[in-house]
Amino acid sequence: MEKVLIVDDIAINRKMLETILMDEYECIMAENGKQAIDSALKHAGSLSLILLDIMMPEYNGYEVLRILKRNRLTKDIPVVLITSLDSEHDESRGLTEGAIDYITKPFNAQIVKIRVHNHVELKRHQDMLQELIDIRTKKIIEMRESLLDAVTSIIEYRSLESGKHVKRIKLYCEAQLAYLLENGLFSHQLDVKNASLIARASTMHDIGKVSIPDCILMKPGKLTPEEFDVMKGHTITGSSFIDSLGNSADEEYMYYARQICRHHHERWDGTGYPDGLGGEKIPLSARIVAVADVYDALVSKRVYKPAFSHETAADIIRAGKGSQFDPLLIEAFNGVSETFQSIALLHND
Repeated sequence: MEKVLIVDDIAINRKMLETILMDEYECIMAENGKQAIDSALKHAGSLSLILLDIMMPEYNGYEVLRILKRNRLTKDIPVVLITSLDSEHDESRGLTEGAIDYITKPFNAQIVKIRVHNHVELKRHQDMLQELIDIRTKKIIEMRESLLDAVTSIIEYRSLESGKHVKRIKLYCEAQLAYLLENGLFSHQLDVKNASLIARASTMHDIGKVSIPDCILMKPGKLTPEEFDVMKGHTITGSSFIDSLGNSADEEYMYYARQICRHHHERWDGTGYPDGLGGEKIPLSARIVAVADVYDALVSKRVYKPAFSHETAADIIRAGKGSQFDPLLIEAFNGVSETFQSIALLHND
């Protein structure tokens, strides 16, 4: 049974509306603005409609409506205002605040039933449409991520790196992000949702290497300055590739992917590339990936170097505190160093 919240400070009005609607709807009552807000939040996921009186003590109907429309949990619940006023000014004000209709006192039972029915049905169809959109969007995102994962795997195999490199980078990032969340670090930037997005987007960090010639990408010795300049270009190519995807169904994911592609080789002291950003001007997502990427490069065998031990790699990471890496992320690294070692061993080549 659909739920309707009835808000009126006069008991007889609440009772009349309940009597009109009770055969078809579950009626929830509130006698003032505060109760209305509390009830709307409590039943936000199941409310089909709110009938809201305008003239009430404490919070009037307009104030309640404004609060509901600002809250992400209640902003999409349709609101019909109840009023004995019938001036165009009052109707205009309510509609401007976000109401979808008016019911005037004294109540006409048939009109109340029809209007409530129409708005509840419209809300039901809108919810069904949104559910279909969400399902379709999820499928599009999954298809796109599968394609991008395939591209990153091609880059890894082409550069003779392990196919597990991307997986390890993601796991290292997840370990850091869990530590940061648990200890309240960067709380103004991080929550559970964007931490998950950053970890997912980390797999895109080297996608720009598709543009690097084999003679440079797989060179066993040290790169010349000219060759290194070409190699550095993968950061710009990667971010440009992300931009070329255009509008995405998952804009936040692409936002972090672009940050990571372009800036994971920046340094805390400003001497990195491609933009020479320093300190907190480097996006947090890229600073996190930088620690993961350097650690994995150190403990993994490459065409130009043997694998270092965890202890040696950890010492090198710590030595970069305040120069290559964000000092707070070195604190996080110290907190999850053993986890890094376990990931490297469990998902080794």
